[in-house]
Order: sequence, then C-alpha cells, then structure tokens
Amino acid sequence: MVCREARVVSRGERCVGWLFPFLFAGGLSLMVVGRGAGAEAVRAPDAFERHCTACHNQERRRGGLALEALLEAPLSREARRAWPRVREMLESGEMPPPPPPESPEAPGKRARPTEEEYAAMLGWIDSVLARSGGQGPIDPGRVTLRRLNRDEYRRTVLDLTGIDYEPAADFPADDVGYGFDNIGDVLSVSPVLMERYLDAAQEIMERAITTENPHERRRVRYEAERWSLDEGAEEFELGVMLYTNAAVRVAHEFPATGSYVIRVRASADQAGDEPARMAVGVGDVVAGEMEVTGARGDWRHYEVSVDAAAGEGSVTVAFVNDYYVEEAPEGVARDRNLVVGWVEVDGPVGLDVSAGWPEAHRRIVIDRPDERTGELEAAGRVIERFAERAFRRPVERERVEPLMGLYRLARENGEGYEGALRVALSAVLVSPEFLFRVERDRAAEDPADPRAGWRLDDYEIASRLSYFLWSTMPDRELLRRARSGALAKDETVRAQAIRMLGDEKARALGENFAGQWLLTRNLAAAQPDRRRFREFDEGLRAAMGEETRRLFEHVAREDRSVLELLSADYTFVNAKLAEHYGIGMPQERDERGWARVSLEGTGRRGVLGHASVLTVTSNPTRTSPVKRGLWVLDQLLNDPPPPPPPDVPELEEESRETDSPRSLRERMELHREQATCRSCHEVMDPIGFAFERFDAIGRYREMEFDLPIDASGELPDGTRFVGLEGLVGFLMEDPDRFVRTLAEKMLTYALGRGLEYYDAAAVDRICEEVRAGEYRFSSLVLAIVTSDPFLRRRAKEPDDE
Repeated sequence: MVCREARVVSRGERCVGWLFPFLFAGGLSLMVVGRGAGAEAVRAPDAFERHCTACHNQERRRGGLALEALLEAPLSREARRAWPRVREMLESGEMPPPPPPESPEAPGKRARPTEEEYAAMLGWIDSVLARSGGQGPIDPGRVTLRRLNRDEYRRTVLDLTGIDYEPAADFPADDVGYGFDNIGDVLSVSPVLMERYLDAAQEIMERAITTENPHERRRVRYEAERWSLDEGAEEFELGVMLYTNAAVRVAHEFPATGSYVIRVRASADQAGDEPARMAVGVGDVVAGEMEVTGARGDWRHYEVSVDAAAGEGSVTVAFVNDYYVEEAPEGVARDRNLVVGWVEVDGPVGLDVSAGWPEAHRRIVIDRPDERTGELEAAGRVIERFAERAFRRPVERERVEPLMGLYRLARENGEGYEGALRVALSAVLVSPEFLFRVERDRAAEDPADPRAGWRLDDYEIASRLSYFLWSTMPDRELLRRARSGALAKDETVRAQAIRMLGDEKARALGENFAGQWLLTRNLAAAQPDRRRFREFDEGLRAAMGEETRRLFEHVAREDRSVLELLSADYTFVNAKLAEHYGIGMPQERDERGWARVSLEGTGRRGVLGHASVLTVTSNPTRTSPVKRGLWVLDQLLNDPPPPPPPDVPELEEESRETDSPRSLRERMELHREQATCRSCHEVMDPIGFAFERFDAIGRYREMEFDLPIDASGELPDGTRFVGLEGLVGFLMEDPDRFVRTLAEKMLTYALGRGLEYYDAAAVDRICEEVRAGEYRFSSLVLAIVTSDPFLRRRAKEPDDE
C-alpha cells in the first residue's frame, strides 16, 4: 500500500509498485515516501555512491552534472529539472556506462549495478519527485504544439464544412504515445502527410463549394451537331430537315426539379392545306404542339413550358404532319417538311435560388456579390469567417490579406467567384493554425517563477474542452463564451463541460479515449483462428466493440459511478452478442436492435467480462493469462511490469491430439519456473487465470481439453480470488487505485502529453474531487477540466527542448 501511494507516472512509465520486491534487497537503505506535505526526505541508496558519484561530483562534473549536490538538496529547482534526466539514463541502462573492454575494473567496484540496485535508485528518484510535485508553485507543464490526428481532422472538417471526409485511406497512421494517438510529442508531419493534406484540402473544397447553383436560371442552346436524329431527319446547312414524320432528340441535364421553357428555332417547307406542325416535349411526354408558319429560312421562335425532374433527360422536337403528293399540279407545292435551327432549354423558372446551394456550400459561402455588396467585400467576409472558424479564434487582418491575394490571383486566372473561393479556402485547410492546436506563449503571471506559467486564453480553453470531450472544434456556443471572456471563470468551464457531455458529440470520448484506454480499438486487427472459432465473423466483431462503447457512454451519459466500469452487473447486447453470451434477448430493444440485460449468473462483470476485451487480450488460437493479467495491471491499475527479457522462450502449445494434454495453467507454471520469468509472472498470471472461464473470443466454458478449468488466482501476498467476479471483488476492495489510474489515463488524453512527476499533486486533487463526488463520471471530467495542468501552461525555460 505504501508503494502504491508513492507511485507516479514518469517518462519511462515504470512504477515504484513493481519495484517493491527489490526495494529492501541487499540491505539497501531506502524508504518510500508518500505525497503528503509532511513527508520527510530519506537517505539515498548507497548505489548512487558506488556507481555514480565518482564521475558526477563537484570536481569532475561529467556531463555537467554534480550528483552530490542533488543528493544533498533533492527538492531544489536544479534537482527538479535534473532528476528526470538522471532517471531516464538509469532506466535506459545508458548509465552508468560499462568499463572499456581493454580496461580491467577497479578493485572493489562493480562494472554495472545489479537489478536490485537499479530498482532502488529508480524508486528513490520517483519518491523524491513525487514529494517535490506537491510543494511550491504549481507547474502545469507544457504541451507540445499538437497536430490534429486523423480522427480529429475528420471530425473537424465535418463540423467546419459539412463534408464527412475520411482520410484514413490516404493519411499515414498516427503514432501512439502514452497509450493514445493524440499526444503532441509523437504527432509529427512528414512530407508525405503534407502532400496528403494538400490533396485533401482541394478535394474537400471541391465537394463543399459548388460552382453552379441548381436553382439558378440559365439558358443552354444546342446546335444541330449535338442532336440525335431519327430516320427521316438529316442535317444540312440550315440545321436539320425532317422530311417525314420523325423527331430530333437533345440530351439535357436538368439541374433541379421544376419548370423549364423550351424554345425552338424553326421554319418549314409548306404544302397542302395546313402549315407544318411541331410537337415539343421531354422524353415521351408532349408538352405542346404548335404550327410552324414560316417558309424555309423564315425563322421564327416557338416555346413551351414543361415540368421536368432533376437529372438527365431528353428534349424531343417532332414533325407530326408530313405531306407529300408526287402528282401535284405544276406550281403547287407537293412536299411539306420541318426545318429546326436550334433548341434551347431555359430554367429552372421560379425556384428560390438561395435554397439551391447545397448545405455545405451555404455553411461556407455566407455572402455573394449583389447590387449592395461588391465582389471583394463579399469574398473577404467569406474568407475571414471561414478562417476564424478553422483557426478556432479571431483572425487578424494581416492574416486574411494573403488569402485574399490567392482569391484575386484565381480570379485573374479565369476562376469564377465560387472557384476562386475554393482556392483561398483550400489554403486555410493546409495552414498550421488549422492543422495544429496552437497555444501561444506569453509572459508568466509571476516573473519570479516562470514555472507557474499562465492561464490559457479563452479560445485555447475552448479548444482544449472540445478536443477532449468531442475530438473536434469548438461549437458556436463555446466560441461565443470564449469571445465574451466567460471561460476565464472556472464555473463557466464546468457548465460548458456538463453541456458538452450531454451532446451527441460526446460519443467521441467513448470511441477515442475508452477505445484506446481499454485497448478495444485493437479489436479491428484481432484475427481469431477461424477454424477453431467458426462463429467469429465481422458482425460479431462489430457487436463486441459496440457493447463496450455503449457501457462507457451509458456511465458517462447517465452520470453513474465510474466504478461501474469494473463492477456493472448489466451490459448491452444485440441478438448476435446475446447468442454468443448465452443470454436471452429481451423483446424491448432500441431502434438498432440493442437492449440492456442482466449479467446475473453469467460470471461476467463490467468491462472485464466483455468479449471485446477478452478477444484483444488473447492469442489467435487460445487465451493468454499473461496478456489478460498485463491488461489489468497496465490499463486498470497503471502498474505495468518491466518489459520481458529478449530471450524468453514461447509457451508450448497443446492440442487434443496430445497423449496427455496439459492445461494452460500447468504449462504456465512450468514457464514460471524459469528465473527470468518468475518475478513478473507471479503477479500477472494469477490475475490472468481469473479470466480462464472465457475462451479466446469471450465465450463461457468450464473445460479445456476435457480438463476442468481452474479460474482461481493467488497473489504473492496471499490474496486469493476465483473467477472474474472474485477478481472484480478484489479490485473493488481498493477502488481508489482504479480511480487514480482512470484519472491519470484521462488526464493524459485530455492534455495530449504524458504525465510527469510534477503532475502528481494535480492527480491527487482530481482523485479527491472524484471521491467527494461519489465517483460520478461528471466529477472526474469536471476535476480534470478545472485542474491547473488543463487550464494553465508553463513558460518555456532555457533548457527546455
């Protein structure tokens, strides 16, 4: 328990809890200190003197480091900055360096620290840093300039333009740090990604801004060379002559459903006792029939109104009263023919032009030139408003002018109003202010201690809130609050967070935070052996992931205790997942076929019993107690063991064909007999065995290879539990340990950086507020969004990288 209280997250993500077996080994002089203000410093391990201070002393100062001074005053400012670097060098094994091969060791000196000595030094540093984190001015840390990851980019583009653009097929995958893909330190920009951004910006703008309004009235004239002619019609120098009852057809794309005017230029060879007659229509529907009274070359215009549906259609002009009398007397016309010069389609007529622009277009192009507004003025308004929304803050005039320059250049090169806007706004989408979440440095509020930094401005807080809870840009309400300066008050930040948690966009927290925290995102890549698990298909895979998202979202939306993520005796299933679990499916279901069901009698509890978790923590052919035990330690307790040594052999596989098949537990016990494996497996394996009644795709079972399954576990301290329900009961005995892990994981995700020693005090306060709030989900979120690391930023110090 002492060890657990002393643990803090460091860059190496190693924790004192795992060092406990080594802390007192070999008579090392180490006591673990807590975080309380009254904790006293303790004497450093002798290992520092044996291995470090010979080089890192006041006289030699190798690497500019005098370790003796730090050991004497471990809480000084110099020490706070130096100890994390010392820790990194020790944890990586770079220090102390081995002696040159040609040089014998000095008598009585060890070339390298033992594992116990390394553990003692690291544990002491962690305890010192934990103690220093709660003293003096708060250090809120600095978040690296952070690029939008792929999902944030897609959601931001959707909210900005209305275009749901999925870049995953083209963008390089985002790197992951500290378990999440929104960490600023790892979100780099490669030349390939920059090229993809350029392509994406152009495609998005082409989809979002149309250059033609389907409701805008226009005339399109078709000359004879574009017509389709029936037999009985032929082209000649004046147009097309129809010398018998026949028709010409003109293909036309009707931009919108509505009324159109069709005009025809026609004349005729007249004969008989009536003038030539012409029928005009769309497709097979005749809209009007008229007499063509002019002689050949005496062109007259005829028009008819038609109703047409949006889409491709065919305008038909037909000659309907052919006349030919070969025996007609001399001087009497014997042949009646129709001559068509051109066909014109005009429309649509009478539609509301403003309603004709697509929704995405109307969202962006908020102004157009008219008799009151000049073109450059209208374009300037469109560009400035779009840039403000894209950059998530007001835009200075000097920032808009280069974009207007692009607009003018596009117009000079023949683009219309909308086409030139596409060019200028594409530049916005490749600007660093759009692609990155920019937080500007400013003077520290206390010049005497820049470590305390400053409170972020309202727009920066708005962006932190929206990308934490929604994975997208601030909405209009949040920006309105930022513009008024209201986000300078913590109560406004709390109110906005509550509002945002109730919004549909908060599903992103379940998809992106919970999916990565619980590793259920890995379900997409899981490949259970289809020969052994024939029922596993894409429908079941999707249902597994949806179950976990629904439980997390239910806890968040209903503001339930976060402990229900561990202990819930209910879950959400569809018919496929209910069959997989052997649970009856209720009649009452939601519109997607899902229902809440009880887990009574199933052996399942919370997310630990979800098929998604059980599948991603298994091997393709069998369960993996190691992976499942590690998942509990790392994801639920933030207490991962050190990485395994490189030469650890694989666990032997068994099959039913084996003469005397051994259970997985038996094989694991043989594996654990190896000295290099024992220290980690004696904690991981008992936890993992508690899952053994669930196979590699999460089905309940009682037997393996006709052998009864033993789902009991015993930890090194003698703690025993049986099955998932027993394991959950064990975890619930100390719920604050899980809550601290959840707080650390969620704070890491919210900040976009890994936690450091100086964040320990903030995590302490967050956990206190969650306990005071009866562990409700909102209490966790509100404690995070009003914490100093979330609302403040430290000044850059000279030695910051």
